[in-house]
Amino acid sequence: MSARECTVYLINNTVYDLTLDSNNEYVDHGYFTENPPTTIPAGTTGHWKSNSDGFMTGTEGHVGYFINDDEWNDANDTPKNWVYVHWDDPYAGHNSYSTDVSDKDRYSCSQNGDISGNHSTMHFTLVSN
Repeated sequence: MSARECTVYLINNTVYDLTLDSNNEYVDHGYFTENPPTTIPAGTTGHWKSNSDGFMTGTEGHVGYFINDDEWNDANDTPKNWVYVHWDDPYAGHNSYSTDVSDKDRYSCSQNGDISGNHSTMHFTLVSN
């Protein structure tokens, strides 16, 4: 078992499917033990895991999903709106997270629950405003 492990859940409480942005999927420290799903359908939950890798290391990463709503980037043929989640379960110090969305008037993303511990779980929820 790794010194640090983080299980991440992204609850999609919108009416739109989410599609993984493969250019915005990284584990900065450690590695994925379960990869993020390619799609998180509307009203469902996706999850993934990352572990530390090496002596006295933690795990940290971020994943972005496109929100497949009615707004589109014609220039690069991708959805305009997105959600981003970041997790950090360091070897030393406190666990942390961050979230962001492209259109704060239409969407919000929050993290709920206790994120402490060496084998943490983070629950992010995306909602339409």
